[in-house]
Amino acid sequence: MSKFALDLLKAKGKDLTDWQRVCVLSFDEMSVDQRMSYDAKEDRIIGPHSKVLVFMIRGLMEKWKQPIYYDFDVTLTADRIKSVITSVENIGYPVVACVCDMAGGNRGLLKNLGVSETQPSFPNPVSSDRAVWCFADIPHALKLLRNHFIDSGFKMPNGAIFQKSVIQNVMDK
Repeated sequence: MSKFALDLLKAKGKDLTDWQRVCVLSFDEMSVDQRMSYDAKEDRIIGPHSKVLVFMIRGLMEKWKQPIYYDFDVTLTADRIKSVITSVENIGYPVVACVCDMAGGNRGLLKNLGVSETQPSFPNPVSSDRAVWCFADIPHALKLLRNHFIDSGFKMPNGAIFQKSVIQNVMDK
């Protein structure tokens, strides 16, 4: 957890109303260049790493966002997400939702939190009478839909397969 980011948010929060501090937590794991690099400013070697986990919060009612956590080569667990939510809540920012892509690891995490199609939230770890609602990252879902269409096409109710060649033919004309 970035103490600097939390301190910054805490200071900024003094100028925000309760509504302006309501936030959404987003998280993602990304592959990174596995080569080592030298950070001249810090005079240290970084890496090699294969992935980075990043958490960011953003205002739900107000336009602001702040990265608050990153770590290399760690596993995203229910305890880790609860710890991040607790840290954000403890500085006065209510977390009402989380957003992530629906990669296999994230689906497993949400299942461990008790989230399902019929139960799209889990209890807030700071205040169990409030829920943290879970949402799929729609731009990522659209990208997956596009990739599936390009790779496999869509099977129509009548059994026909609608493939990218149909779009290519229309574009050619």
